[in-house]
Amino acid sequence: MTGGTSPYNLSVWLVDSADTSRWASYGDFSVGDESTDFQLTVDGFESSSSSVGDSLSSHSGKKFSTRDLDLDEDGDRNCAEEMQSAGWKVHLQLASIESTS
Repeated sequence: MTGGTSPYNLSVWLVDSADTSRWASYGDFSVGDESTDFQLTVDGFESSSSSVGDSLSSHSGKKFSTRDLDLDEDGDRNCAEEMQSAGWKVHLQLASIESTS
């Protein structure tokens, strides 16, 4: 999935404790290779085939940030260290999916 020339489709499925399923679909998903700091590309949110809103596209173009390699764009803060998790961060927020109903 990293470093390839073709984007992938992405479907994210969530099931809550009441066994209710929700999902989001994207037409363009890829993760760059090490030379791009594993830059995330996610685009093409497919609202007609998704049951939740889009909260992932805002993370497109972000680099993968870890506690020991702060690549987020949040100034002098290290989001990965503060949140105790690695990922593509935007102002101390991980990519999330929100219900539309």
